[in-house]
Amino acid sequence: MERHPEDFGIQLHHLFASDRPTFELFLRQRLLHRWLRVTWGGSASFDQLYTKSFGTKMSRDSVAELFRALQRSDTLEPITCETDDGDELTLSRFDLELVLALAEVLVAAHSPLYYASDAAIMVSTGSSIEAIPTHRGLRSLQAPTMLNVLMTTCMGEELWRLMETMFSGDDDMHRVMVYLADIHASGYIDISCIGTTRWNQDSGRFVVDNGQNYVSATQFDVSTATPGVGLQY
Repeated sequence: MERHPEDFGIQLHHLFASDRPTFELFLRQRLLHRWLRVTWGGSASFDQLYTKSFGTKMSRDSVAELFRALQRSDTLEPITCETDDGDELTLSRFDLELVLALAEVLVAAHSPLYYASDAAIMVSTGSSIEAIPTHRGLRSLQAPTMLNVLMTTCMGEELWRLMETMFSGDDDMHRVMVYLADIHASGYIDISCIGTTRWNQDSGRFVVDNGQNYVSATQFDVSTATPGVGLQY
């Protein structure tokens, strides 16, 4: 992705069109990469961090089972607001994080110079950067920074149009994007305070850390993330 972003972008879109389950697996691995790097930093490989966190080697099956368990027990506090019409909109933290993981992959592939430039991101967002360290290669962007890019910049508008085109026939993704746009338009989201999701090893929970305390958490049985479970979506 970093060495040959154009080739990576072509491969990514081909994978999306030809093998959607594998594309979704890649996206979930990217999301885990973000969360575990926030937790452990860049001192070890992703495979090592996966085993350290969940007690099993990373495999296609174990990642699939991990996310099934996560979705079944998702108690991370959702983002909720009320519209002018009195309707309540609720967006799960999990869905928000998947959108941000996708947006980061797309901006890295389609606008690598922008993505690699802290200065460009700071100028376009008007905010400082919150970075996620990596083992080798370019840093990632924490959730507040990536959401800021997506929702407040010209680059974000391009990413939004790209995602709308990719998921034009996907009702679930369409709903998530509509809800995110409506919640942002309502002024409910304070981007700087949405926090970052990470793994808490002591409690065996994913937590959302706002820099002061854990604002929400989801616990799940890491022993369910075992090989041999068929990949299902």
